[in-house]
Amino acid sequence: NLLVTWSNNIHQMALDSVPTTKGARWMTMWLRNLESQLNNYKCANDWFNDFQALIPGNVNIELQRLIAYMLLEKTIRVTFKQVHNDQVILESWTIPKVIIDLESAEALRFQYIIGWIIYKLTKSDTSTMAHKDFAQIRSCLNILSAEHVEYVRDTRSKITTVIPGDDFIRFMYYLESLILQLFEKHIKYGPNILIYIDKNLVSNKPLKKQFHNLLQVAYKQCENQMPLSESTEDYLFIRLIRTYMRSRQRSWRRFKEYIPEKGSSSLRENIKTMKKDMPKVRADEGATGRSLKKKVKP
Repeated sequence: NLLVTWSNNIHQMALDSVPTTKGARWMTMWLRNLESQLNNYKCANDWFNDFQALIPGNVNIELQRLIAYMLLEKTIRVTFKQVHNDQVILESWTIPKVIIDLESAEALRFQYIIGWIIYKLTKSDTSTMAHKDFAQIRSCLNILSAEHVEYVRDTRSKITTVIPGDDFIRFMYYLESLILQLFEKHIKYGPNILIYIDKNLVSNKPLKKQFHNLLQVAYKQCENQMPLSESTEDYLFIRLIRTYMRSRQRSWRRFKEYIPEKGSSSLRENIKTMKKDMPKVRADEGATGRSLKKKVKP
């Protein structure tokens, strides 16, 4: 009964935290309000007093508080536990009917996004960098791409741009085409469409085969490159997909009511921020004007 009471209180906090007006940052405001209410609830002693009423008085007070806090944390997790749709149908052999063909401007933008993903996986993604085979992962991705570094003397900084190779670009075109095809089930799955897409991408056999062939290209280009183990290859495959899914591509905007608001900036938003931070520098005599980018970490 005590845990049910706590859960009801937490559920009521979630309802009370809902912003009165909806807007672009509705989800962020709701999470901020809920976090504030939960912190205030934890700092209060009401929940602990209710717990003490059920415990014999001869139990150490510090032990009581530790057990009560652990139960409260568990109750919070259970209350907000995401219930996955078990009715999601896995279509493991789905292949894209049509491979997308982008206009030149959009193709360049898409190529930049791909380069940004490689940059993130090799230089800033803490999960990937903590992997035991990170050195091999980074080596493979570096073989499949090129890194251009421009040193800016005026600002004493450098701009690193990752240019994906043709094989990597073809794989990402295949992936994007498959995602757009899976989005066609948005009427059937509604808000669970992203769960459906994620599960189907991760379990898609032809897509895994395409990724395996992509890595084979890296192995052939560098004889000293040790092949990734099957478990590491699966890890990189999933990590690449989920990093890309956070990019919120422009082609997905017609499904925006099914894509929840992001708590952190996406890859595309990072690129927009980077472009806004490009100060215009006067050109030297006899040289053409150019813009310098400030390096913004994803």
